[in-house]
Amino acid sequence: MVTKKSLSALKMAYISLGAVLIALCSWISVPATVPFTLQTFAVLLVCDLLGGRWGLVSVLLYLLLGAVGYRGFVSVEMARTDLDTVKRTLDYVAEVFQ
Repeated sequence: MVTKKSLSALKMAYISLGAVLIALCSWISVPATVPFTLQTFAVLLVCDLLGGRWGLVSVLLYLLLGAVGYRGFVSVEMARTDLDTVKRTLDYVAEVFQ
C-alpha cells in the first residue's frame, strides 16, 4: 500500500533535477553594478515548483553535494582569492596575539 507521503522515484528525480538546476544557475553570472548569479532565482523557482518540503530537500541535496566535495560552488579564481584572504586574516590574527 502506497501512502501519499512516500517518496516515489519520480519525486526523487524532480528533487535531483532541482539540485542540478541550482548548480547550473550558480554559474550564470549577470553583469551589473553588483554582479549576481541566478542561483537565488533557481532556489525560489525550485521551491515554488516542488513545494516547500520537497524544494527544501532539493536545496539540502545541493548543499550536501557541496559538503562532499562538489567543486561547483566557486570558480578556481575565487577559491584562490578566498584562500589568500584566509591566509592574510590568519597572519593578522597571529600578529595581534603575539
